[in-house]
Amino acid sequence: MQIHYLWINDFGRLQKAGINLSSKLIVEMETDKDAADHYTLTISENPEYIHNFFDKENISNVTAIIGKNGAGKTTILNYLKSHLPVGLQANVKGDLFIYSIGKDGANQEFFIIKPDYIKVKLENKTTIKFHQEVYGENVGETFRFTGELGDAGYIYYSYLLDFNQDITPWRGLTNISTSFLMMEERRRIVEENRVASTRVALLSDCNDLDNLHMSEVQRAIQLLLDESLTLPFDKPNTLIIEIDLNDISFFSDQESTHTDIHKILKEFKKERSLSDDRVDDLIKNFLLAIFVNSLIDDHKYGGLKSPSIPERKPQINEPARDYILSYFSNIADSDDRKMILPRHKSLQQLVPQLVALLEQLIRDKIVTIEDASTMQFSINETTEGDFRRFSRLYLQVKGISAFLNFRWRTLSGGEQSYLSLMSRFYDVRHHQIGDLPHNLVILIDEGDVGYHPEWQRRFLDITLNFLSQLFEGHTLQLIITANTPFLSSDLPKSHVLFVEWIDNKVSTFHSKHNSREQTFGANIHTLFSNSFYMDGILMGEFAKKRINKIIDYLKEPLKQNEAPNEGYKKTIDVIGEPVLKRKLQDMWLEKFGLDEELRMLQRRIDEINHQKAKK
Repeated sequence: MQIHYLWINDFGRLQKAGINLSSKLIVEMETDKDAADHYTLTISENPEYIHNFFDKENISNVTAIIGKNGAGKTTILNYLKSHLPVGLQANVKGDLFIYSIGKDGANQEFFIIKPDYIKVKLENKTTIKFHQEVYGENVGETFRFTGELGDAGYIYYSYLLDFNQDITPWRGLTNISTSFLMMEERRRIVEENRVASTRVALLSDCNDLDNLHMSEVQRAIQLLLDESLTLPFDKPNTLIIEIDLNDISFFSDQESTHTDIHKILKEFKKERSLSDDRVDDLIKNFLLAIFVNSLIDDHKYGGLKSPSIPERKPQINEPARDYILSYFSNIADSDDRKMILPRHKSLQQLVPQLVALLEQLIRDKIVTIEDASTMQFSINETTEGDFRRFSRLYLQVKGISAFLNFRWRTLSGGEQSYLSLMSRFYDVRHHQIGDLPHNLVILIDEGDVGYHPEWQRRFLDITLNFLSQLFEGHTLQLIITANTPFLSSDLPKSHVLFVEWIDNKVSTFHSKHNSREQTFGANIHTLFSNSFYMDGILMGEFAKKRINKIIDYLKEPLKQNEAPNEGYKKTIDVIGEPVLKRKLQDMWLEKFGLDEELRMLQRRIDEINHQKAKK
């Protein structure tokens, strides 16, 4: 199945907008000026279409939607994911669709679906037969799918955090955007706990960012353990876990308010500095981080004016480990506590379990120790379950803030971002409940955002290879948005849809008949200079403004006894563009005359003499 064309009547910035996603067809829908709701739909074959251009049988088409920020790229994806998946078709009102089913060739069937209250004259300039279907008996009646357009599965990916995104789960849409996944744990709590008091208690302890981070690590581990997949970088086999003790400063900064706690932590610090047992040191720091995290959580988020400390203080020479474990063993039972919070009872059980698990992992050499605050978790097929247990207990023990930091050894920031993309899709393929439909429409919203330029250059090639391999046996249509030319350099113009925001009124989509130069294999630097991407300006905005300021300065008449602005002169000397630099130097000489030229020549002579002296 492949979506070729959408005509959207009214959706945000999309007003009577024709969106051509096809590389095979050129479709244009024009309004009849003499009659409202009368249109001419012209369909012709794209002479630049190349069959199986990507050399992958399960890739039906790839479309890049290119435009500047705010042009309407994401709006197209929002329309697709909020109207076409199963359960959402009722949102469609007054829109027209062209799609096909079957593989490209003789067995491919094409369909046009339109609302019955608009009159559409079809001008078919192809040899293709289009089956026409209508929906709705009255104006405003909602859309009902016929055919396979609604049977496809839709997968939406976005790495950016979008606070305006609809994060409602729908059956026909698999949402693996950061915004949706961040709320995953909250949805699970609401769905699994019918007792209101239990939901409230669990939600109050829920930290969306930490839950997202841990779920990302778990998904990445599942991906890394699959030896059948080829990654564009060496697979890391070690996860670095760092104990964060920075929260201790909270009590150091407020020593007068939290005197007892400050004294306890001070004694523990002395004990840590005297120890020479690496395992013992790490466990003590681990327990200390849990202890401080719990105290701050009680104080900041538990409604307690001061942290909840039992009357019993550490005995002389009592190890920190023994005291902290005793503290949590009695946290929900002591008579001398000012208040017992709901999570205290769970901590009474969970903290000893988490510490015991870590000690066992160290004994089994699954966890190795770098120093007193850093450990390495070995990732392989036999340790996946161990990490799941560790991460589950950690998320239950920690308060609102985190006390452990997780990072992959040897991976750059760009590699970690790409690992996140791949692991999210891998999780959809292997761990989603229920079977995926045969036809999949994959929506990727600026998937290369934040990447190093080299990773942006490789993004499409790596993504196509990975998704084609991962979803073998499925037919894929990819729709990808971008605002840089890296993606368009990998695609023929027939696979690129250019969109602009004209006069702050409406998103305008360029016809596939547009006169833009061919994009495939085009020089990326040349594409950057295209006004569509950069307004024809190939320098930073600050540099442009400063140079314009210097030009205005040089155009002003020379005042009597005016001394040259040395800052401007030095700025001209460090300009990297040679033609511009020479022009400004000439303007400088015109304004400040022969004396200035003599000084410039003398500086050049001095530079040459200095170079000769070095030989």
